[in-house]
Amino acid sequence: MSREEPRVVAQPPVSAGNCLCPMCTYGLQRPKEVRAEKLLQQMLGPEEYAQLHSLNGLRVPSRLIPGVSYVIQAVGRCMLADKDGNLFGHLCLVPVGDVPLADHVLGMVLLARNDEEKLLANGNVFGPPTELLIRIRQLREKLPATARPRAGRPVSASLRLAVASIGQWLRRIGRRLRRD
Repeated sequence: MSREEPRVVAQPPVSAGNCLCPMCTYGLQRPKEVRAEKLLQQMLGPEEYAQLHSLNGLRVPSRLIPGVSYVIQAVGRCMLADKDGNLFGHLCLVPVGDVPLADHVLGMVLLARNDEEKLLANGNVFGPPTELLIRIRQLREKLPATARPRAGRPVSASLRLAVASIGQWLRRIGRRLRRD
């Protein structure tokens, strides 16, 4: 009687295309991440690129709200700061799909500089209800309808995937119930 050796099946790491958070993709040199990082360096230049990767982040002054600036960090975070540099809020923007982190960061920088209305309209504002944060939320409500997300827009890819997955599970449960 021969005994079979147990087979070990190597599973691909989670970051092989499934999870794109900075922790899972740290150290991966996928071609699109390398390209995106080079583009980010070229667009910002050495000084701003160094600021982006510092603890303080890259500061982009707001044209709409006097005394407020956006602090964009290399990890894809956009914080709100007052004229003294104190952080008082967070503007949450999440890319849809498999977007390299550097492309997401560059997109936030370009929006903060060139289309602040769209940046505010599409991001969610979080933080304690300070006077500045309340002013930002009020400004978001006054933005023109073209800057705000419309209700008729197609559902994001991740939401479509979640709904399809839930539908699949419901169909499976329905089949099992009919069999029993």
